Amino acid sequence: MPKRAAQRPKPKPKAKPRAARAAKRPAALKRPAAKTRRKATPRPQRSWFQRWAPTWPWSRMAFLPHHMRLLACAESKNPGAEALRLALSYAGLSYEERRLSPEECQQMLLRGELPPLPVLVVDGQFQLSQVNAILRYVAKLSHGSCGLYPEDPVKSACVDAVMDDCAEMSATFACLQQPERLGLGLEACVERAQQSAKDTVAPRYLDHFERALREAPYGWVAKTKYPSIADFAVACHLRQLFGLPLLKGLDMSRYPQIMAHIDKVIHLDFQHAAG
Repeated sequence: MPKRAAQRPKPKPKAKPRAARAAKRPAALKRPAAKTRRKATPRPQRSWFQRWAPTWPWSRMAFLPHHMRLLACAESKNPGAEALRLALSYAGLSYEERRLSPEECQQMLLRGELPPLPVLVVDGQFQLSQVNAILRYVAKLSHGSCGLYPEDPVKSACVDAVMDDCAEMSATFACLQQPERLGLGLEACVERAQQSAKDTVAPRYLDHFERALREAPYGWVAKTKYPSIADFAVACHLRQLFGLPLLKGLDMSRYPQIMAHIDKVIHLDFQHAAG
């Protein structure tokens, strides 16, 4: 029998491009077009300190000063210096106090080396003056530990308002005690102003603080839950005000809330608060 010729294998059809095959598919079987994805921007790596610093009160320990020195005049009973002592002790901040003699104060002031006392020297590098500014600095150092300055904007504004009222009252009576600061040389004018201060000015300020303490829900002058720097400022300034010869004979029984507040601030449990 004659041999059959070997059949050649049929050549395989060439593969069509993917785009051509996809075009022939029914619409129901077509794959949706792939979405282009943006590359995610890599976040910078943050250390544990940076992650916890906004909320962790201990992170503020890194910013505490190493050494603070309070400069005050030795002989003058400055209510601002007393308020600073109470605030520093309540916050549990260590400091050194140096009391300058009146001669030293006068010489340093004449040479321009020292602003009006009291002054807080921080780490020997810069000096803070003005009692209210130093009190706010101390409160921010102790942020979160004893609540000397509230975080809430409204409550902190109330604290600032009380401190401004106290500073205004202090400046008023300081000028009446030392009229030469304002250039008041006429004794008749000074005597008339002092009498007016006793009859109208002092009662106006005292009634204001008496009413604020009566309306305070927790017994603190700025309506805070815990004592604030405003309480130290008000208590020390009013305590000095009651002892002025200018206001001798003033009926203190009209202000029971003020007297109770002064006693409460002076006898605070500082060790418990600092701990």
